Amino acid sequence: MSLPKGVLKQLKSLDRISAGSGALKFPDSVKNVNLKFNKYVGPASVGAKHFWKEYLPTMQFYNPNIPFHVTKFEPAPQLRAELLITYEDGKEIAVQAENRAPEEIFNALKEHAEPVKESEIIKLAEKYLY
Repeated sequence: MSLPKGVLKQLKSLDRISAGSGALKFPDSVKNVNLKFNKYVGPASVGAKHFWKEYLPTMQFYNPNIPFHVTKFEPAPQLRAELLITYEDGKEIAVQAENRAPEEIFNALKEHAEPVKESEIIKLAEKYLY
């Protein structure tokens, strides 16, 4: 089947999001997720920024009913890079992101979410390549 010009490129972009790193499903009781880091990325916040670019889009894809917020703050000694999970009952879980690699932040999140099963990962471009 032939696709219009550019459609396959868009499908591949969607596949990078849907099959990318960060394929986790949060419980239904999660109200929102907020990633906070220093807007002037220094050594302490670089992992959080990479996590935002590499992992968060896939998490948003598999959790469409959960609002994800990214807060970039001005440098201040009392503010730390973190990922905050808020539940409907008001409970909050903070995952420390300061001075951590994106993979470390993701691995810490696995304690609070289920990985997406391989059979549930959506891959659109494969259908049109062969």
